[in-house]
Amino acid sequence: MKDDKEKISIADSPEDQAILDAVDAGVNDPRELAKLAGMKKVADVYVALDKLSLRKQFHAALARADIDMDFIVTKLKKLWAP
Repeated sequence: MKDDKEKISIADSPEDQAILDAVDAGVNDPRELAKLAGMKKVADVYVALDKLSLRKQFHAALARADIDMDFIVTKLKKLWAP
């Protein structure tokens, strides 16, 4: 088990972050997004966008139910505590 002081980070891949940054800058052409993210296939851009969209929808659904990551972690700790 990880030390409590360690932080668990679920970060976007560099490609995902490049796509997010490019979209924020106004780029919306999938070919250009693939080029900027260093992806060989435009299909990879669509996969990344789908993944990012699903994650956004998931977090929005949790927020509507008043559930955040602190709530989840607290409940899991209670389940695993001796």
